[in-house]
Amino acid sequence: MPKPSIENPTKKLLDDIKELVSGLPQHLQGPAFTVLLQKELSLPRKMNTTCSAFPTAAPLRMSSFGEYFNGFPLKIKQMEKLLVAASFAEIQSTDRTFTVESAHDLLKDIGVMLSSANVFMKQILNKKWVITIGKLGKTTYKYRVSMEGHKVLKMLTGEKEDDK
Repeated sequence: MPKPSIENPTKKLLDDIKELVSGLPQHLQGPAFTVLLQKELSLPRKMNTTCSAFPTAAPLRMSSFGEYFNGFPLKIKQMEKLLVAASFAEIQSTDRTFTVESAHDLLKDIGVMLSSANVFMKQILNKKWVITIGKLGKTTYKYRVSMEGHKVLKMLTGEKEDDK
């Protein structure tokens, strides 16, 4: 009678992390995988057979917005800068959404000034680079970067489109 196979916990961890990041756009999968792996290996955890998915997972923490922003070309339009900040703010939030203020604050923190963040948000909404998810209060909305927005980010970084 053959012995029951014992699954390697490290392989299971890697597979679980791979499954978690597979829902992210291609250009974010590598950094997210690295961050999650580092987080899992540095924290003690119980070895159980279930793995939590995005709703209960902690937000992904990339190194810093400045490093992320410098991965894009220097000469990009202001609305593209807001889109880059929006994608980073979305990754950092627990519910995978962002507000105009959160994206604009990230840009201000690294010294990038926009003439009017709300005007640029309307422009990227019209281009369908982001979608409205919900409303917080009277005038604050929650957004998420759309697939079209992720295509623009890939184009800005020079990544090739996946032909599927």
